Amino acid sequence: MKSKTHTKHLPADSQTSKLHEEAIQKLTELGFRGSTREKSPVPSDSKKEREDFSASQQTASSIQDIQVKVRFEVAKFVLQNNLPINLTDKLITFSKNIANNFDIKDLNEFTGNKNHTASFAIAIGTTLQSRYLQILENQPYSIAIDAGTAERNEEYLAINARCFESEEATTTEPHS
Repeated sequence: MKSKTHTKHLPADSQTSKLHEEAIQKLTELGFRGSTREKSPVPSDSKKEREDFSASQQTASSIQDIQVKVRFEVAKFVLQNNLPINLTDKLITFSKNIANNFDIKDLNEFTGNKNHTASFAIAIGTTLQSRYLQILENQPYSIAIDAGTAERNEEYLAINARCFESEEATTTEPHS
């Protein structure tokens, strides 16, 4: 007999906010500070220095808060999309690249879906296929073929082409 579980469904923003607060609390319990920088000693020479120090500490605290929030969003994205955790560094590098190379207005107006990505993947694959075929037609090469059966009786065929450098590689006639 199947048991029913009743859960309280919060709006998405509220769920995220609550999850974020719980994650921050757990990270704090584990000793996570958000930064490895050590705090500077508080200057006491003048009121101006103390005010400047206080402002810089607030800025540092704000930066740490932002770091933690962004790390949370990255972790949430990776987990929600069942991505490998070791993809995180590449995801962050990619995100920074996008943020640095495109205007925020353009990014806000950007639309895309899996069909767009598939179209680009096909175009890139076709281009690479043509390029490598041309290389094979114009240079000496060897081909290694391996067929086999993997776990669960899945069959595979691996084809590997190795090109050799030669002085004749600049000719346009295909080699047989």
